[in-house]
Amino acid sequence: MSVAGYVTMFQQLMGTFSPVEWILMSSGLVILVAHREYRTVALLLIWILIPMFVFGQLAFFVYRFLLLTVVALVIAEAVAVAEFFRRRKWFGTAVLSVALIGILWNAAPYYRMFQYRHHNALLVDFFRWVRGITEENAYVIERDHSAWVTYYARRQFMGVDRSSEHGVAAFQTQVDALLEQGTPVYITKYGLLDRTDIFRRALIDHYRLEFVGSRMIEDWHLGCLRQVIVPNDLLRIRAREN
Repeated sequence: MSVAGYVTMFQQLMGTFSPVEWILMSSGLVILVAHREYRTVALLLIWILIPMFVFGQLAFFVYRFLLLTVVALVIAEAVAVAEFFRRRKWFGTAVLSVALIGILWNAAPYYRMFQYRHHNALLVDFFRWVRGITEENAYVIERDHSAWVTYYARRQFMGVDRSSEHGVAAFQTQVDALLEQGTPVYITKYGLLDRTDIFRRALIDHYRLEFVGSRMIEDWHLGCLRQVIVPNDLLRIRAREN
């Protein structure tokens, strides 16, 4: 991940907590320093920074990378709240109340999104739709949703090594054999995703892709806190006519 990637990770972390919580977490670290709990402070800082550094080396970002860091920050926040309760119970109660209001205020924009997900499961609906319009002996090529193909679509999942020409050639041999037997083979638009373009180019060159239909799905690749609803097409792979 580039420097821009680290900036993205930091921005997402900042947006995870309300300003009040950041003040409390900073206060917690200051309180530990004031009590000369230097080892605890060092442990928390390592706990916060090391996961961010390690996951920052990856070429992508998802919110679960911040989980370990968030736990350490919440501990620092709890230290501050506990100290305020110890000194003045009424003050601790007031601080905790403000913090809870901040948490709810920060979470409010996500309520509608989570409510939508509670009543809708677009990804599940998509693969149930695939089950309804494909043959029972069909194979379905996907990228990240093998379990959905198997469980909800009740179809055979076919994977492919997109990273090398050898892997793509092996895939072509398998598809050719299935088509010769008259076995239907399908691929989704997301199944066409290919960073190297080796797989997609070979697929277009050697086969004819027939559009079957399209349904909306929710794309989770940007994380659970961002809702991205896009169409996903289903294509049937057919042999090219000479």
